[in-house]
Amino acid sequence: MDWNVLVAELEGLTLFELGSLRRLVSELCDDPKRVAQARIQLRPGMEVEYWHSQSRGYVKATVVELQRTTVLVQHVEDKEKWTIHLSLLAPPATTPVPRTVPSLPKSEWRVGDMVGFKDRQNRDRIGTIQKKNPRRAEIRLKNGDIWQVHYEYLVRIQELDAKNEEDRPPFIEYKVL
Repeated sequence: MDWNVLVAELEGLTLFELGSLRRLVSELCDDPKRVAQARIQLRPGMEVEYWHSQSRGYVKATVVELQRTTVLVQHVEDKEKWTIHLSLLAPPATTPVPRTVPSLPKSEWRVGDMVGFKDRQNRDRIGTIQKKNPRRAEIRLKNGDIWQVHYEYLVRIQELDAKNEEDRPPFIEYKVL
């Protein structure tokens, strides 16, 4: 997109037309599909750059917490925390394409199945189904925490065990089925 051409076009608009455009852009920035595409690439602790209007440039920061349409970041230089809209984040240099696994219907899940899901901070969580409810499954994590997770967010997980203790890695490996 040629930004100079866009700015030249915008300068000819009336104040009413600019206000209407502002409302449209605001609606597009809060579109759930666009927000989900931006959030899926973020994780707490990840380094990002965002447009800082006061300094009129990009600032390096670390993601602290993800919220619905905003993200709490901490500046790398002065350690100050700011809540910013996802639309202000610069796109990563290489955007990974997230692997999507088709969700299974509720009837395919059994109590005791090992499952994985992403929490609201996009961290991977792994546990077993303890109880099936009409809309959500009750998942018990290894640390004992219990989560209520909608079936569409679950993926089946298989624990990979080594044949003997010498071959076993110092961590547990999992494979999405």
